[in-house]
Amino acid sequence: MKVLSYIAVLVILFLVYIVFIGSISLYDVITGIIAGAIVSAFAAKYLVSNPGKLVDLRRLFYLLKYILVFIRMEISAHIDIVKRVIKGKVNPGIVKVPYELESDYAITSVACSITNTPGTYVIDLDTGDHTFYVHWIDVKTFKRDEMHKLISLDYEKCAKKIFD
Repeated sequence: MKVLSYIAVLVILFLVYIVFIGSISLYDVITGIIAGAIVSAFAAKYLVSNPGKLVDLRRLFYLLKYILVFIRMEISAHIDIVKRVIKGKVNPGIVKVPYELESDYAITSVACSITNTPGTYVIDLDTGDHTFYVHWIDVKTFKRDEMHKLISLDYEKCAKKIFD
């Protein structure tokens, strides 16, 4: 199982490297593989706590679904931000958004996804209360269930299936 952890981290690091470099030239591919292999050798045991989860095809399906949810939310948020810039209308505030996640990986992935979506930014979280503190450019409601649905629920549904 250690080999599976090593390979998984290597593949993820390689893909991230290629996306950020923006090239698939032979030099970049070789450099990405070498760099990923070196980092994986040292980091895999710290990054993968349960290698058995890596071969579950359902998790792969939910990972792909998570990516699609993120793209949909990202496009929608960009359109909303453009409208706000043109109209000059904002209603900013910091809200407490509940979450229903258990693992650190799931919590971190949802928090990062919220932050990467324009108009929202996770500024803190309370693991005891299971809430994110989110700066929201257009506070539509202060009802916990509605905020949860609007800001994080779609991400959470997939993150639970992937990480918890």
